[in-house]
Amino acid sequence: MVVRMVGALVIILGLMALVAWYLRRYAPGFRGGDASLIEVRASRMVAPKHYVSVVRVGERELVLGLSEQGMTLLTELQGSHGPGEGFASRLEEAVAASSQGQGRG
Repeated sequence: MVVRMVGALVIILGLMALVAWYLRRYAPGFRGGDASLIEVRASRMVAPKHYVSVVRVGERELVLGLSEQGMTLLTELQGSHGPGEGFASRLEEAVAASSQGQGRG
């Protein structure tokens, strides 16, 4: 009886290892896909547990607001932003675009 239980346990653990190997080998999306597709360009804390981040996804640059409640798209940056361009100028552009979009100004 103990031998049957140990044998069943070995078979189950072997199947689990086989499934894990298969997923790593043949299902790359299961692990999160291509990490180079998403790049955090800059991030700053604006209040305790509240951040503004510039994230590049493919060819798009997004300004995101992050907090404990979730993530909010603040705006999408237009045009090309080179590596020499700082976070402050991007944030000013995002705030200006957001203000114009909400009818303030």
